[in-house]
Amino acid sequence: MCEHKEFEANVHIDRLVDGDLISFIANIMVTCKQCGKPMVFIGLPPGISASQPTVSFNKSTVRLPIVPMAHELDNERPAQALTYTEQPNSNGI
Repeated sequence: MCEHKEFEANVHIDRLVDGDLISFIANIMVTCKQCGKPMVFIGLPPGISASQPTVSFNKSTVRLPIVPMAHELDNERPAQALTYTEQPNSNGI
């Protein structure tokens, strides 16, 4: 049985756009380096948001909204409704 003592993290940055840039999203996945089992993130709602952290529907990816340091996105812009369809990655998760 694996004790999960070493981990690997994969980070992918997405850009949410609707004509203009809405947000950057850092997608982070963590797996056990020894057995390859994905870790799950707990305590966050599933989905995608330009303003709050969320997780993928299977909880294996945390999605964190980010902005460049010393820059701000237009916070006065009304919230946009986004349609998102989860697509499995090459690992089937």
